[in-house]
Amino acid sequence: MDRALNRTQERTAFLLALVLMAVFGAILTGFSTAANPLSPVRSVSVFGTLGVAMALVVGLVAGLALSLVVWTITGFQIAYVEIPAIIATPAMGIWQPPFAAYWSGRVAYAVLARMKVHVNLSKVVHGVG
Repeated sequence: MDRALNRTQERTAFLLALVLMAVFGAILTGFSTAANPLSPVRSVSVFGTLGVAMALVVGLVAGLALSLVVWTITGFQIAYVEIPAIIATPAMGIWQPPFAAYWSGRVAYAVLARMKVHVNLSKVVHGVG
């Protein structure tokens, strides 16, 4: 039922767009020119580029913040708990990949959930399937 309703809505929207294009093409001068559809394409490409760049910046900042936290904890362990650096550094490195995979899996899961894509989170986190 849901898919059938969705398909009829898609057809209705498509037919309405065709009707509006025909009406505006007949009424407005310059609507049927090649420059008209290219203007939104240019705008969308700029916004797409900005969106990808912002996602990269946010990812880099999050990675740097995680690194600073790890360095601080490692430095505390070495300076105040007096764990040898040769032990503390690899020990902190052991838990980073699972944490990063879990965190990035949670972010990916949240994005996919907003897109209404169903994913089993345990498969995303543990890399199975």
